[in-house]
Amino acid sequence: MDLARLSRVVGIIARYGFGSFISEGSVPGLTKVAKSEEDIRKPASERFRMMLEELGPIFIKFGQLLSTRPDILSPEFIESLTGLQEHVSPLPWAEIKEELDRNLPGTVVEIFERIDEEPMATASVSQVHRARLKDGREVVVKVRRPEIDEVIRADLDFLRGIAKVLKGTIVEVSRHNPERWVDEFAAAMKEELDLMNEVRSIEAFRANGSQTGRLVVPQVYAQLSSSRIIVMEYLEGVSVTQVEDQDQRKSIARILLQESYKQVFVDGFFHADPHPGNIRFLPDGRIGLIDFGLVGRLSSRMRDLLVRLAMAVAFRDSERVAKIVYSAGIATDRVDLAALSRDVDDVFGTTLGRSLDEIDTEIVVLQFMDLVSRYGVTLPSELALLGKAGVNIEGVVRTLDPEIDISGELLPQAYQMIAVPDDPQELMTEGLKQLVRLRAMVEEVPLQIDQILTDVAGGKMHMHVSSDQAEGLVPSIRELGALLAIGMVAAASIVAAALLIIPYFGDVTIRGVPVLPVLAAGMAVYAGFLMTAVVAWALLRGRDLRIQLSRWASLLRWWKK
Repeated sequence: MDLARLSRVVGIIARYGFGSFISEGSVPGLTKVAKSEEDIRKPASERFRMMLEELGPIFIKFGQLLSTRPDILSPEFIESLTGLQEHVSPLPWAEIKEELDRNLPGTVVEIFERIDEEPMATASVSQVHRARLKDGREVVVKVRRPEIDEVIRADLDFLRGIAKVLKGTIVEVSRHNPERWVDEFAAAMKEELDLMNEVRSIEAFRANGSQTGRLVVPQVYAQLSSSRIIVMEYLEGVSVTQVEDQDQRKSIARILLQESYKQVFVDGFFHADPHPGNIRFLPDGRIGLIDFGLVGRLSSRMRDLLVRLAMAVAFRDSERVAKIVYSAGIATDRVDLAALSRDVDDVFGTTLGRSLDEIDTEIVVLQFMDLVSRYGVTLPSELALLGKAGVNIEGVVRTLDPEIDISGELLPQAYQMIAVPDDPQELMTEGLKQLVRLRAMVEEVPLQIDQILTDVAGGKMHMHVSSDQAEGLVPSIRELGALLAIGMVAAASIVAAALLIIPYFGDVTIRGVPVLPVLAAGMAVYAGFLMTAVVAWALLRGRDLRIQLSRWASLLRWWKK
């Protein structure tokens, strides 16, 4: 990153009140920001959002990624980041036309009958123009911004540096490994930069089909598309929330629920940004889904866990919910499942069975994610993304039909996924599969025991015992040896200083300065420094010197008063 960009970023961070972690030392070329410029009157969550918006599109996208991780950030930060919007000026048409001519199989004039110079939408990575092909088909053209590679590379370097600093200085942040956030963001940006990934996503959605027969995914013209350009079918329509007929609105709500269920539990491949602008109501009554830049994937194991989790929530089995969440997430330490189940019951116990006009699902999801985070469990990114997408769909459905009972709509389908097969032949086949697996396990046990006994008799079995104390023994011995060596050097320095001073005090001088006393004093100071280092090491060894924000929160509140 160039120094001018670094200076601007640091200045913006400090101005919004997050400059406490920026060194007070003078860094050549960096703008000094006085504390009086820091706007501390607004809540930290709002200042954080405003800071990201001013820092630019890449930081906005990073904030949007963080908004999908309620298991990491607090609910007030999630709510604030959800409102992040990209404010990106469109590129001049001359630059877009040059990019099209460079990456299309022909020139713009040869391929399109008409193309609008004013974009339909702009974003940090690309912008979209409406056009018509020579054969009369209406299309949209998504073009990647030519300069985006260098911008992303520079800002990612800065984000990695900030992540390392936060990990090494703040306890609460280090628990969630901020460097992993940046790596996750970098991977997402790399995937988004290659527009062929979006092409493949669109084709996958089209191949998966529609459960209701009323969901439409635009056709991609692969022969005109590349890693920098996508040409796809234009879906004429309006946002589903603009439909006025109440019966149609209720029908759309149920279609969205059924299609979302299919994407998650059947296909394991879902649209991760289903806001109203990406869901269109077409003139023929069907529903169009657009913008596939953000999608989520779920393994068969994860889908099975989700089905069991849905059933556990429906039956208010908080203990089962706790166990499933624990097995699906990544825990930094042992989790008290009994305590977790009690807290889960507190979150969900009073919300189930109600209609959407009585509860706020977004708040419930955020509370649940916050609860999981407090127990040190980090959910996989795909589950966090699914939670965010679910909240978006719930918001659309709430707007279309506030009285719908989501649990009542989806539970019958969940039952089908775990129900016993009706066909006796299918049931017998599944039973035989399990019997074969069990027989194989039973047959392997004697062989494994025989192998163990043979290894013991032949002296080929080696046992490895591991414990926290044993693993730290060798480093402790090495440290003890180093301390003894330092102590011996310090003691020898003191003795040498005494021997130099006592018999020859003042005999040798250089320009009137006695050499031996000065040398002895220097050795004594050196010995004192070594002894101080030994004492400091003994006192501070094993202590966590990072900042713990929770300890300072009460003091800061008192200071503001």
